[in-house]
Amino acid sequence: MNTIKKIHLSLFAYFSFGTSFLQAVDVYKVIPANDPNIVIKGAMYLTSNTDSVIIDRHSKEFLTNASSYFSYSNSRTQSGVILSFKTSSPKIKVNFRKRVDGAQSELRFAVYRDKQFIGYITSLLLTMNALADNKNASTWDIVLPYSFGVTFKSIELLENYSFETPEVDTQKKYIAIGNSITHGRGQSSVASDGTYPFLLAKAMDWQLYNLGVSGSKITDMIADDTKPIKADVITILWGYNDWNNSKNIVADVIPRYRLLISKLRTYHPSASIYCIMPTFTTTLVPDNGGEKTSIDTLRNTQRRVVNEFIDAGDKKLYVIEGGLLTTIADLNDAVHLNNNGAKHLADGLIDFIRKTETTGIQQYKLNDNANSKVMISGNNASVNTGSVGATVRVYNSAGKMIFNRISKNLNEQFSFTEKGVYIISINNESMKIVI
Repeated sequence: MNTIKKIHLSLFAYFSFGTSFLQAVDVYKVIPANDPNIVIKGAMYLTSNTDSVIIDRHSKEFLTNASSYFSYSNSRTQSGVILSFKTSSPKIKVNFRKRVDGAQSELRFAVYRDKQFIGYITSLLLTMNALADNKNASTWDIVLPYSFGVTFKSIELLENYSFETPEVDTQKKYIAIGNSITHGRGQSSVASDGTYPFLLAKAMDWQLYNLGVSGSKITDMIADDTKPIKADVITILWGYNDWNNSKNIVADVIPRYRLLISKLRTYHPSASIYCIMPTFTTTLVPDNGGEKTSIDTLRNTQRRVVNEFIDAGDKKLYVIEGGLLTTIADLNDAVHLNNNGAKHLADGLIDFIRKTETTGIQQYKLNDNANSKVMISGNNASVNTGSVGATVRVYNSAGKMIFNRISKNLNEQFSFTEKGVYIISINNESMKIVI
C-alpha cells in the first residue's frame, strides 16, 4: 500500500508540475500577411494571396515592356521596403519565404524597435523580443534585404496580444531611380537600410520608394511606374551601364534621359528632381566594349539635358555632381559603393538638399557646353570650373575684383559680402548674377 501511495503521489506531483510547465510554454497565434494593421512601405505593387503577400517595386506591365533595360530577377528584390506594425506582444515571429523568381545574394533583414536599430537577422524566420520592462506597445520596422527576393507569409504574436492601429503616414514621398548603385550592390553585412537612398530618406524623414535595379539602363518607362503615388522628391542616378555597354553610344542616352525627365515632371509637377551625375569610377574608358569615351562624356551629356529644362524655366530641377561627392575610397570595386561610400554619398546629398529646401539654390550655366556652372545658395556660391587650373574671378557692381583664384580642383567656393550685381568669370568667359 505504501508503494501504491507513493506512486499515486508521484503521479499527482508529475501532473501538477506538468500542468504548470505547459502553462509556461509560449502559445502563438498566426496573423495573415494581409492584415490591415501590417503596413508595407516602399512598394507600390502588392499581390495578396491566401497564404502570403507578394511585394513588387515595379508593375508587371513595366517589367514586360522594359525587359531589354531591366533584369527581371534583380527587380524582384525588395530594396528599401519596410514591414511595419505596432504591438505590445513581448515576443514576435515574422515569417518569410524565398522568392524563386528573385535574385538571391545576401539574406539580411534589419530590425528597428521604436526607430532604434536592434540588429540584423539572416534567417527567413525572424524572432524578436520587446524590452522586458516595457509594458507599452512598440513600433517594429523590418527592413527587407536589397539583393535577396522574399515573399511575406505571416506574423505570429503571443496568444493574448494583437496589433494596434498604425499611425497616419504624413511623410513626404521620395522616389529613387537608378541602377545597381541605387539598388545597393557592393555593400555587405547590411540590409537595404545601408543604401544611400535609405540613408537619405531616414535623415530627411521621407518615405522611400527605391526603384533602382542592378544592371539596368536608362528608360523613360520607369516614369510610368511612379504614377500611383504623388512624389515630393525624386533622385536620378543612372547611365553607367549605358556608357559601359558595347551596344550603346553616349549620344543614344540623350533622347531617353530627356524623355525620362519630361515624363517625371508631367506626373509629378511639384516634385523636386535631383539629377545626380554618375559617381566616381576607376573605369577610365568602357571595359565592356562600349564607345571609347570617358565617363565625363556621359556626365556632360546628361548635364546638358538637365540644363535644357532649367533654361526652359524648371525651378525645381537640380544637378548634383556625384563624381565630386565620392572618391576611390568609397568604392567596393570599379564603380559600386561600399558601405562607407553609400553613407558618404548620402551625406553629400543631405547637405545639398537641405540647402535647397531652406534657402533655395539658383543654378547658372556659364556656356553652352555646361562644363562650367555656378550654384548660389543664399550668399554662398559654388563654382564648378569644368577643369582643374581654371582661373576664377568675381567682380562686384563697382568693377572691383573680390575673388581671384586658379582652381586646384573642380569646385571653388566663395561668399558674396552683400546683395547686388556680380560678374563671375571662368577662363575669361563671364556671366552676370544678381544676388
